[in-house]
Amino acid sequence: MSLYDKASLVFSGKAAAGKDGKAYNIKPVEKLKVDELITNNKLLTSDGWAFSDSNITVANGKIVFNEAAQYATARWDTDVFEEGKTYKISFKVEDFGGDASNSKLLAQQANNTQIDTNINRDGKYSFYYTPGAPDGTSNQNKFQLKTVTDSVKAKVSDFSIKEVEQKANDFTFTRGSNLTATLEGADGLIKKGRENQLLYSNQFDTTWTAVSASITGGQQGYDGSTNAWELKAIGNGSSHLARLNQVSLDVSGVSTFSVYAKAGNVNWIRLNGLKTGTNINNYFDLSGNGAVGASPSNTVVESKIESIGSGWFRISLTSKGDYPITEVRIQVAEADGDEIPATNSYVFIQNSQLEQGLAATPYIDRTGAAYSTAGVLENEPRYDYSGGDATLLLEPLRRNLVKHSEYLGDYNTSNATKTINALTSPEGFNNAATINVTSNSGSVYAQSGSVVESVEAETKYTFSFYVKRGTNTENYLAVRDQSAEVFISEDVAYTASTTEWKRISHTFTTPAGCTSIRLYPQRYSSGGQGTTHLFGIQLEKGSCVTSYIPTYGSAGTREADVIPQYTPSKTNLDKYTFFAHSHSDRVASDNRAPRLKGDGNSSLMGHFVNPDGKKQFFFDDNESNRPLSKATFGSFEAGDDTKYAFVVDNIALEAKLFIDGALRETMSLTKRADAKILSVGTSNGNPDRIKSIMYFPEALEDADVVSLTT
Repeated sequence: MSLYDKASLVFSGKAAAGKDGKAYNIKPVEKLKVDELITNNKLLTSDGWAFSDSNITVANGKIVFNEAAQYATARWDTDVFEEGKTYKISFKVEDFGGDASNSKLLAQQANNTQIDTNINRDGKYSFYYTPGAPDGTSNQNKFQLKTVTDSVKAKVSDFSIKEVEQKANDFTFTRGSNLTATLEGADGLIKKGRENQLLYSNQFDTTWTAVSASITGGQQGYDGSTNAWELKAIGNGSSHLARLNQVSLDVSGVSTFSVYAKAGNVNWIRLNGLKTGTNINNYFDLSGNGAVGASPSNTVVESKIESIGSGWFRISLTSKGDYPITEVRIQVAEADGDEIPATNSYVFIQNSQLEQGLAATPYIDRTGAAYSTAGVLENEPRYDYSGGDATLLLEPLRRNLVKHSEYLGDYNTSNATKTINALTSPEGFNNAATINVTSNSGSVYAQSGSVVESVEAETKYTFSFYVKRGTNTENYLAVRDQSAEVFISEDVAYTASTTEWKRISHTFTTPAGCTSIRLYPQRYSSGGQGTTHLFGIQLEKGSCVTSYIPTYGSAGTREADVIPQYTPSKTNLDKYTFFAHSHSDRVASDNRAPRLKGDGNSSLMGHFVNPDGKKQFFFDDNESNRPLSKATFGSFEAGDDTKYAFVVDNIALEAKLFIDGALRETMSLTKRADAKILSVGTSNGNPDRIKSIMYFPEALEDADVVSLTT
């Protein structure tokens, strides 16, 4: 029998799968009974369903909600559920939309017991449900969908309700961050969460207002669809702008407004983002020259036009973020600077987007009140590939105190120049900066007040950034105490590559009385000159660097990743084996790797890192006797991969510890160690990357454990 067959739990980061608050285990696998409890689950007709509102219908095999009344229901009118049994419920939602911010559907048992409350966007939904004891309510064993507001639009299909024989027992987790939580993907690029802030981003006749203009859909688009629009001037041409605008926005910080556009009978188009007290705007030439206007407003970081073929361009305007954008406009123009076109002048437009950041990223279609997102989503685990293979990334709450992590416009320079959006960044977009040191002692720096939040005295911080070498061959960083006007770290050399981005990190402790600092990602006091490329500046409280937290004008907080304690579905307290493979960047005693424990803090086993950066292993029995206490074996350092396994025999009162293919310790127990609960979350602080975890309800043979941990 293989080791895999013997295990009752197998988790592997290499599987790199999960969603909806789950990190999927490989084993145990889900087992469902064959019978479908909704017989026309493909929903070819309405047979078997009861609808409480005439605005709920069936079309093309889907239940269609078209602004049905509040609390309207679509109920499968046959008993489905029985007390105490567990069911898996699945269905598909398409074309979700609504005018209210809380538009959503509820999946419910028909006595109004809520099964799921987060049905608020397109997707495939799946969840377990175990009904409680009957209370005499009519229809209580039926299943129904119910609207929360009267503005919901949605199509629901592909229903499945089956009884569960065995749950998959996946890890549940909580992530409180979306846009500030990043990871490194399998392609080596940084992945972020992204949002399109525009409401109805391609339905230009819905939440957009045409002023002295008409908007006509059904036009041939850049993507082969007929989803493009004609924007035509219909005003008198003497005093009115021919424009399309969306209001009631509130987008702060560095942001990029983009739209796909094609020339009509005029070749120019204007983008405008209005702010409190000022605006961002420029003109774009759609004739094929790919030119931008000569006089953008001084609040513009970059105006960009990119040909995508067939006469279509993607045009974008990036704001410095001095003021929140409260309105965006798309305008027909006669020429550069000519904002009043003749009557019947027109251009074609498609797919608009307003997002935070220095670059226009792939288009995200938004059709309803809920923000449309892409990239690293809030309900998905973060599988990080920075170490090669995928690992489940678990991190504590951290705050990037640098207000602009990518836009270096507010950074100070000395004998140096800055070029924003100069080259492709570690994110894969053209949003990295170049620093050109023009004479000896040149530098670029960010300091408290303008770019960096205040710090606490006598506290550890970690300063990090991504760097790529240009023509300069000398690379130094520095940190200065602005309160005392002395350097904390000065001329710290680091190595940069000319071919790839490298992340540099430096940990320091603020002196007594220090509340204001200056960060130098480049400081050339020894005379280095030339270009260096920078991206992703970060300052965080803690003794090591964590994943990149992007900021666009204000400091950003990434919430903690939390996995609750977990009990495998099949355990054996008499004999068992617990295996873990993890990697940690921590360099101080403020975190632990995956560990196994009993109730409370009894029967605790695992390892942590001591203040010297050495890994220490421990083992407690049921009464907190410690046959293995803070034991260090060899040179296991923070940052090393470690495979370890505890083999426990409570009958023989013996336990063994294997580390990286060797038996390191045999322990005689005075009391049983009834460990049964996996604890895999962070403790106080630094990142863990979990590569794999296995639980065996038996004491494996030594040779098998050596093989497992090698």
